Amino acid sequence: MTQTQEPPDTKTSPAAAEPPVLLRIGHVYERSLGAIMSPTGFYGPLDMAVGPDGMLFVLNRATTPFDYWRVTKCLPQDDEYVDEFNYREEEQPWPVGIALDSNGLFYITDDSADNVCVYDMDGKRVGKWGEAGDALGQLSAPAGIRLDEDENLWIVDSANHRVQQFTRDGDVLRTWGQFGSEPGQFNFPWGISPDPFSGDVFVADWRNDRVQRLTRDGEVIQVIGRKGTEDGEFNHPSGVTVDKYGDIYVADQGNNRVQLFNSRGRFVEKFVGDATVNKRGVDRLLANPDMLRMRDNVPSMEPEKRFKKPTSVAVGPDDRVYMVDSGRFRVQVYQKQCIALDPDQVGPQIESPVID
Repeated sequence: MTQTQEPPDTKTSPAAAEPPVLLRIGHVYERSLGAIMSPTGFYGPLDMAVGPDGMLFVLNRATTPFDYWRVTKCLPQDDEYVDEFNYREEEQPWPVGIALDSNGLFYITDDSADNVCVYDMDGKRVGKWGEAGDALGQLSAPAGIRLDEDENLWIVDSANHRVQQFTRDGDVLRTWGQFGSEPGQFNFPWGISPDPFSGDVFVADWRNDRVQRLTRDGEVIQVIGRKGTEDGEFNHPSGVTVDKYGDIYVADQGNNRVQLFNSRGRFVEKFVGDATVNKRGVDRLLANPDMLRMRDNVPSMEPEKRFKKPTSVAVGPDDRVYMVDSGRFRVQVYQKQCIALDPDQVGPQIESPVID
């Protein structure tokens, strides 16, 4: 069950617009992207960023048999891989999160090197900042990274159990959070997402099995979820994003699913995966007779469709929802279908009771 804590003064911006009320139609599964160990596929995808033109930048933290990590660029509408950048950088050996700004620069956190590196659209590194430590502005295992409306960077400082806000040049603006399990405290948080309506910040509190909503100054507004497997519960949530309607998508990593909540933190829907073999997968199967024979003897194709340890969720400008299916080396793509209602189409809001 979803647990919500709402202090009397929520500390949200008084000028912030309210998210619209939605007539929900659902989500239509479209396709899966990626193929394990292919030259232009995904291997160990962890996070992704979506450009304003719908271009995807998928961060792959490759391990054996590769000794590099890479960012793959692709156009999902055309199922086309555009480019990829391969890196063997000692200064970023273990990348975790990626964010893209309006100038076409992308920012990557590294939880081993405790830094942020900046790359241009050609894959060239053009900047680096951050150092290890627990003082103001220092980092320890930085993970999730996202830009807000002012194009400042919110970074989950995971091993310091806190959140920090930086300019794109690496100047620290805010730091809040500490170790613990009380509201406003964290235990190895991972994902992060600013709310485009209020400026509040959502944090996937990984080891506390919950998502927290806080003001820009770190005052807790809402706690969503608790440990478990039922709807609205979590097992190590790793990624969170808020779309333009105020809906909250959470990568529930340990439960092998993605969950959707409305702007009030109420559970709406869950996704367990619907993947089908894409064209690249078909080509690979047709080129490998042994694999074809093995596949023909599998008693059920059902497990192939489902998520395995999804780590991140991103929403594009066209309302497509991209779910990083890390354990199966792919991204599953859904098209959100809904209608934002005008206030005169909606009667007075009635708060339904919470049933334990």
